[in-house]
Amino acid sequence: MKRMLLVLLALVFISPMISMGAEKDSISVKLVWEKEFNSPVKSFSFTEEKGVPALRIIITNNEVIFGEGKNAKRIKTKSGWLKKDKGCFYTILKSSDDKYIGIRKEYHGENGVILEGEFTILNNSGIKLKTINYVSHAEKPLFLLNNGNYIVSIAPHGWGHLGILDRNTGKIIKEIYPIKDLWSSGYLDIAGKVDLFTICVTGTEEQKESIVILYDSMGNEIWKRKLEPGWTGSVAISPYGKYIAAVGKGVRWLYEFDRQGNLLWKLRTSVIDVMKYSEDEEHLIICGPPNTIKFILSKTSDIKWEYKLPEGRDYYAVDISSNSYVIGIDGGGGREVPSGDINIVYLFDNNGNLLWKKSYKGINWKIPKVSFSQDGK
Repeated sequence: MKRMLLVLLALVFISPMISMGAEKDSISVKLVWEKEFNSPVKSFSFTEEKGVPALRIIITNNEVIFGEGKNAKRIKTKSGWLKKDKGCFYTILKSSDDKYIGIRKEYHGENGVILEGEFTILNNSGIKLKTINYVSHAEKPLFLLNNGNYIVSIAPHGWGHLGILDRNTGKIIKEIYPIKDLWSSGYLDIAGKVDLFTICVTGTEEQKESIVILYDSMGNEIWKRKLEPGWTGSVAISPYGKYIAAVGKGVRWLYEFDRQGNLLWKLRTSVIDVMKYSEDEEHLIICGPPNTIKFILSKTSDIKWEYKLPEGRDYYAVDISSNSYVIGIDGGGGREVPSGDINIVYLFDNNGNLLWKKSYKGINWKIPKVSFSQDGK
């Protein structure tokens, strides 16, 4: 059995050092704790206990864990075939503000047909709030909103017809129609601090229409904007909804809108694999080939700094602290799945200086995760 290590490193600000007339922080790194799990960790979040970051929620391949130690609550979520023509499969959804966890449990027959499904919504302490049963793909939860409601795809294919369902009843509150196209592809992101989400979609029939839309958490459309024709890619909304960034025009251009739907700028880029706003919404991180991370000023699109990894490495996750320090992690070569078993963590200051990097043993083909604690240390 492979076991997974989750490592917490502390950044220790020793003292300001004066160099060439400028003040610069001196930073060391120390191991605070290292925890081992029975299966790969897919996601985790922190809380504070007596000044030391502690794990609040840990999502692994086989279980969801709430808290630590003797009082930890564990829910088994191991997927697999029970017999030749019937399997039980789990998917875990998490709201972007970490208040809600959704556990989707489905029994599948041959050819992936859903025989029955149930969706259990819990708070971040592991207390069950509601379990809703369903029997079709049109009722299958895909995204969990910050108010605990969830999004399903009513259309048999694509993003043309979505529904927002009430967490208490499982009934549709609102139906939305992002694009008038039977076949479409799309991306969705949810703001971390306010009840907003955004969708970026492309009609797959000759890619005639590409759209970015901002909604509130009840599914009310705030604005809709057309992009230039071509495939869309990732979409990101800043924590308080001040900015929305969308990839379009053959996934080679990055567009940014403000909360009122005004186009602020567009920037020529390569493919973007990872995109994230800072907590203060002033910066946007983008990562993609050729093995590059870029730190962009949200308001102007000016690139403050960029860093290119050695050949054969790539970014799979990034996070940004409250003081705009950036941490990134790679899992070896290959953009879609890590091909190496050594992961490397990189820490940059807000000017792009590489402060340190640390290697540790990963698991081949498992995408690594990285996150700052709440205090950014």
